[in-house]
Amino acid sequence: MENYEELREACNAYADPLFNLFGQVFTGDSFVPGMRADILKGEKENKIIAEVPGVKKEDIKLTLDKGVLTISYEVKERELEGFKKTYSEISSGKRMRSFTLGVDVKKENISAALENGLLTITIAKPVVDEHEKLIDIL
Repeated sequence: MENYEELREACNAYADPLFNLFGQVFTGDSFVPGMRADILKGEKENKIIAEVPGVKKEDIKLTLDKGVLTISYEVKERELEGFKKTYSEISSGKRMRSFTLGVDVKKENISAALENGLLTITIAKPVVDEHEKLIDIL
């Protein structure tokens, strides 16, 4: 994950064709907005900032499996007692977005925080020992 372009291309290859069809996802009977995210590269860590408006942290599932980080949550249908919905642009349903980080990224090196509808995921870069090492042959 050292090269931002490689990370961006990996994310685009897996997520964009599915989630960015005109910024929307087809869910069977309707289109819902896809999860938008920014990817930021730092010297010692990288960040993924994903939009999760109106979602509580306990409703967000963040998993790491074989180097793939997945954000998922569900937006429940909102109803007000005594009112009938006549028009709606606020969609409900499940949302999911995955990012390929690489198998060298460990769960212990990932942290996340939710503030004002933005999920900020911080991924510490693995420490690379660039000194030559002698490897014993058994």
